[in-house]
Amino acid sequence: RVVTPRGPVKGELRVAPRSLYFVAGASAAELKKGENAPERWRLDGLTAVRGRRYLLRPLALEFFFATRREVFVAFESPQDRRVCWRLMKLKARMPLVAHPPGGTKTMRAPHLELHAIRLTERWRRRLVTNFEYVMALNTIAGRSYNDLAQYFVFPWIIADYGGATAPVGALEPERLRAFVERYRSSDAMGADDDDAARFMYGSHYSSAGVVLHFLVRLEPFTSLALELQGGHFDCPDRLFFDVAESWRGCTTSMSDVKELVPEFFYCPELFVNDNRYPLGELQDGRAVDDVLLPAWAADARAFVRGNAAALESEAVSAALPRWIDLVFGVGAKRGTHAETHHNVFHPLTYEGGVDLTQIADATLQAAEAQITHFGQTPPPLFDAPHPPR
Repeated sequence: RVVTPRGPVKGELRVAPRSLYFVAGASAAELKKGENAPERWRLDGLTAVRGRRYLLRPLALEFFFATRREVFVAFESPQDRRVCWRLMKLKARMPLVAHPPGGTKTMRAPHLELHAIRLTERWRRRLVTNFEYVMALNTIAGRSYNDLAQYFVFPWIIADYGGATAPVGALEPERLRAFVERYRSSDAMGADDDDAARFMYGSHYSSAGVVLHFLVRLEPFTSLALELQGGHFDCPDRLFFDVAESWRGCTTSMSDVKELVPEFFYCPELFVNDNRYPLGELQDGRAVDDVLLPAWAADARAFVRGNAAALESEAVSAALPRWIDLVFGVGAKRGTHAETHHNVFHPLTYEGGVDLTQIADATLQAAEAQITHFGQTPPPLFDAPHPPR
């Protein structure tokens, strides 16, 4: 299946010497008859292929093209993915690729790729910007614009950075104590024998819902948000209507630990209701329209410029390694590291948290839906605390 923000599209993938073909809903018989015109991607424009997880399993490949097109293909099994990879090696000249944890001889694990291209060293020497660095870490860790469950994640930056050593869920001391107490209570109730019951945060910092929350004014995310809500927009008070209010919710609410999407730093359109969608009214009677911005931003473009400039500031450069530890580094590892960093999410967000191959068909669909909508924690890229710039 080809995975897109609109969801997976089942079909058949064919690897030819010069092109990659995909026919939606195709069977072998339909292909022989010439039915269902295939989508085609020329391999001479291929710049990279990366192994990807899909539903927390090593099932997918993502193809990157010079046209900046990215195609995310999920297979039925890891074996099918290996077959496709071997066909690519036989029929096409393949560029260097990366692979999820446990890489093969031909596919490097993410942390090995990170070391090979000396990305962190280049960032420390200021040859790579903060934006470029976080984008690259997302890509290497398997985040994708095609899979909303594994969308790119960025930090909140315009705030008091005295709390930047903790995940969003741990920024506010009183709320953090409540999260820790929840975790300790699960131990006291005997949940230490059942990892599925032990977590601090009942929601995730990045999920399909988080992406749709921030991008609801842009297609195709508007249509996806409407589908998720049964054809209607969510309750106006739950929509993204005020940057300051969103930050307040992320630092005070027990159910909100969301981080940002990268569009905050380059896409002013996400803050403007250009399509005049009827987003409703707040409880106080105010209409939800364009996103309310901080007083220092004259308009959405100024806000995005300010965000982008702040991201490259010395304050953010100093704090960024600690955020990276929590999302892509030692603080993201399950077990003691995550507990120490107050960074324990639901087991279903981690690879290996559930074995879908052992789940009965009757409950498999429900488990897959939960993984799809709850969010997925990326694999750690670093074994030690991230060095400063």
